[in-house]
Amino acid sequence: MVKKKEDMQEMVRKDMRGGEGPVRILSFLDPEEMRGKMSVCGILTIPPGSGIGEHEHVADSEICYILEGELQAKDNGRECTLYPGDIIFTADGQSHRLWNASDKDAKLLAVVMNI
Repeated sequence: MVKKKEDMQEMVRKDMRGGEGPVRILSFLDPEEMRGKMSVCGILTIPPGSGIGEHEHVADSEICYILEGELQAKDNGRECTLYPGDIIFTADGQSHRLWNASDKDAKLLAVVMNI
């Protein structure tokens, strides 16, 4: 399947997973196109002061690859700063949180795989 950017869905989610502020999402694939194998596949843009609240992954796992900017992360209770080229992997039963404490947008590629 080939899908052009103009055919991809863009949306803004406010206070995502209990976080603060807006998160812009460019979804590469619709749920039907992922055929139950994934629930998220796309680029998330997190503006300064915004973030994704802490949440546990149940029956899925997520990998995030940092494309631009920097993000603060809490991964199973451990806090760190993520930079372009870094990844965070959250397996089934684990939890994480991401937030942008910088003064520039941060972008990441997020893929949530259903188990």
